[in-house]
Amino acid sequence: MLSIYLTLIDEPSDKEKFLLLYHTYLDQENPYLNLSAEELNNSFEEKFAWETEHIVCEVYSLGIDTGEVLPSDIPEKFDARSNMFARDGYFVYSDDTGMYAIDYNGNETSFPGEKIDKMSAKIVNGVFIQFTSKKAYNLSTGEVFDIKFPDGLTDYEINDLELKDYIRDEGSEYGNYIFSYIEISDDGSSVRNYISIPENELIVPNE
Repeated sequence: MLSIYLTLIDEPSDKEKFLLLYHTYLDQENPYLNLSAEELNNSFEEKFAWETEHIVCEVYSLGIDTGEVLPSDIPEKFDARSNMFARDGYFVYSDDTGMYAIDYNGNETSFPGEKIDKMSAKIVNGVFIQFTSKKAYNLSTGEVFDIKFPDGLTDYEINDLELKDYIRDEGSEYGNYIFSYIEISDDGSSVRNYISIPENELIVPNE
């Protein structure tokens, strides 16, 4: 087995709380595994297509109290090669029709036409944030928002942003998102900076 991936989230149950486990692997030995950097660069698209064809995804429910492992019914809702993301009680996936979020009570929210870019995704406070597409999704209401970053951040710095924390302001409905990013100076040196962005300035109505 190659390319194994595992994550845990809450899964709905009318009797007890479950954890959802899934992992993906290649069903054949990867012929592109030991290519040189030049060979890999020349066959990138071919390699991607082969790996996509041979990916197998298996999803199970684990009973915390019983320890019983059973196939989950959630995978019936999407193709095994769909992008998936799991965090904070939400299971988010996308297919050719859009993006969908399932919470631990079994409620599903749909976002037609949207998709996951899981390399830059994060779920915080019930909101699914994607930095590359500069969008935020309320996973309970289905609302889609734009993300607006402060002036002065370059595209490189925005793509490098890492969400470190969310701090709720006492007595306010809004909080602050704490990010880190790498700033490159004119001489080529770099330093990691931190920035706090108010929630109502970061996540704004869709224009």
